[in-house]
Amino acid sequence: RSLLECGPGVGQNSTYFALLDPGSMDLVEANTESIMALKINFAELGIENHSLHETYFQDFFSNRKFEIVWAENCIPHQNDPSKILKMIAKNVDDGGVLVFTCLSGLSYLSEICRKAVYVNSAASKVEGIENKLDLLRPYFKPHLQSLEHITRLHDDWIIDNVIHPFSSADLFSFEEAIQSISTDFEFYRSTPDFSKSWLWYKSLNGPDTAPKEMHLQNYFSSNISLLDRNIPPYTHDQAVGREFELLGRRIWEDLKRFEVRGQHAETDLITNLELLHKMIATFSSDTACAIGDAIKAIVSGSLEPKDDAFSAWWGRGNMHCSFIKRREKPLT
Repeated sequence: RSLLECGPGVGQNSTYFALLDPGSMDLVEANTESIMALKINFAELGIENHSLHETYFQDFFSNRKFEIVWAENCIPHQNDPSKILKMIAKNVDDGGVLVFTCLSGLSYLSEICRKAVYVNSAASKVEGIENKLDLLRPYFKPHLQSLEHITRLHDDWIIDNVIHPFSSADLFSFEEAIQSISTDFEFYRSTPDFSKSWLWYKSLNGPDTAPKEMHLQNYFSSNISLLDRNIPPYTHDQAVGREFELLGRRIWEDLKRFEVRGQHAETDLITNLELLHKMIATFSSDTACAIGDAIKAIVSGSLEPKDDAFSAWWGRGNMHCSFIKRREKPLT
């Protein structure tokens, strides 16, 4: 199989892919430090069957099409995620698989709250990354220690999710993803997995997969679980899911305005968080408690470390999605 990975970083996924012995493996990475680390890792493991393109994946061009295209953690937080996804999708061969990650205001809400604490704290007002890290490390230590299997360095996580500006970035939900590429791609599976097709009748000339409307209905009937990794998957009313999704999007937009000190941004952010806090209490009292503690932390702006419900609360973060490229011509 031919594989293209966009933004492999230091090569954690790439190493696994290489061990599967693909027919070809092309990697597109522009970050100098990541490229150096990737080359060292591959050299130590004796991995040679690959082509490394040292450029931004937005600028990558190939006359080839690939059977598998992998784009993890590189579409959300762009200023136009839909455009980026469509550019990457052009590299997928007919019948090929496209895998990428989505991020919504619900799945990312715990990080949104942590970012808001920073914006309202003294750390946002000091100059220099190291000076900011000195103030933020103690505060976020209990938060990050609550993640049992975290692999990232704490400083890297703080820089990317707290210090790094979000004002020109955007999230990219499953709904936005499926609307962006559903003309040429069929949704296959995701993790967390919410795909449930109850189609029981098939005609010879009918669609062989569930339509995107059904996938969106399934998503909005289970998306509240994205708020908290400890909420077990369950089915709820689709209208409620859409209301939560919209509120999560509004909170994200409030955060971006809050970061640049937009008028009424802090008030709007707290108001919407309090509304979500009230709504989630019906489904999970533990999550409601964590959001309540998060609201208090944002309002106070204090960086005194606390071992409370907020410090242990994490949403489900990235959602991996896979799509299959429709064939222009049927197989013979």
